[in-house]
Amino acid sequence: MKKQFAKLLVLSIVPIVAITFGCKKDQIVQNKFTYDLKDYPIKTGNQTLYVPSGHSPKETYNFDLVLASSGITFDNTANDFKGKGDFVALTMFSLDPETIAPGLYTFDIFASKDSLTFDEGVVGTDYDIVVDTASTIYDIKNGVMNVEKNGNIYTLDFDLYTKENKQVKGYYKGLLDLHTPPLVAKKKMYHR
Repeated sequence: MKKQFAKLLVLSIVPIVAITFGCKKDQIVQNKFTYDLKDYPIKTGNQTLYVPSGHSPKETYNFDLVLASSGITFDNTANDFKGKGDFVALTMFSLDPETIAPGLYTFDIFASKDSLTFDEGVVGTDYDIVVDTASTIYDIKNGVMNVEKNGNIYTLDFDLYTKENKQVKGYYKGLLDLHTPPLVAKKKMYHR
């Protein structure tokens, strides 16, 4: 009788331990993107408001979203990014004039500027913004990004593809710093 009780106790404890450790492991998700089978950490999230898009009948707002490694920072004096590192940048269209609104954003091949779309994007690896090392920057030509917001914290989950049909998959949870530089031409980093 004691042996059967011990077996039942062990059999009931093992699933509980497995479930407990399984949940903790699933909850640990890193801020990173994967490109060409290599992981790149994301240190900062940035959203830059440029201009209303001119979309009709309902106006949308043009935001550049930049998720970057620690080597790339926003220079408030120059109103632009500087440094060298890894990043994903997308031109997104939101109905909200103050921030990238939550929702599922899809790549828009027609560049309609509709809400919940993005029509341009690039991924850069070991990219030097000043030198513009074009060999390490690749155009995004398809994909989706889910945007969630809880207070000031954003959760971005994305699955994108370059024109070479290479996957750029990633996740970011954190702040999206808002920048509103003067109306100037955008650098090559954002638009190819």
